[in-house]
Amino acid sequence: SNGKLDAKALPEPNALAGQEYMPPRTKTEKVITDIFEEILGISPVGIEDSFFELGGHSLKATAAINAIEKKTGIRLPVKE
Repeated sequence: SNGKLDAKALPEPNALAGQEYMPPRTKTEKVITDIFEEILGISPVGIEDSFFELGGHSLKATAAINAIEKKTGIRLPVKE
């Protein structure tokens, strides 16, 4: 009635709908998908899934980079 969107009336988004799950094949892929699942709060995350399409944003990306560095010792640039 006031022209504003009623966000509570919207259905929950399903970021994984329509995508085929590709499980991690290596230890490194497993570490990264585990980190993504923890930060994004969804499971499972496959190796072909896009962090940003699953709900990630710049602050979550920074958290992911820090977690990856902590577990692997490798520092990644945000754009990667």
